[in-house]
Amino acid sequence: MGGCQAARPRIRDIEAIDSELRWVAAVRRRARELGGPPPLLDVVDALLDERLRAQPPAALFGVLSHPSLIL
Repeated sequence: MGGCQAARPRIRDIEAIDSELRWVAAVRRRARELGGPPPLLDVVDALLDERLRAQPPAALFGVLSHPSLIL
């Protein structure tokens, strides 16, 4: 039982990810106000990818089958 196991990546909860997304949005907004360079969108992309992985599959199906998305 003392073998080496690969560590599974820790998935944060959606609230923590959303909180970080709000923080990044606030930093980007402030940088724009001050005329400085905003943080790269790579940070936002990575957080959105993490948020997608944190959602249960049923939640994704619910979003994709929402009546407002049906053409």
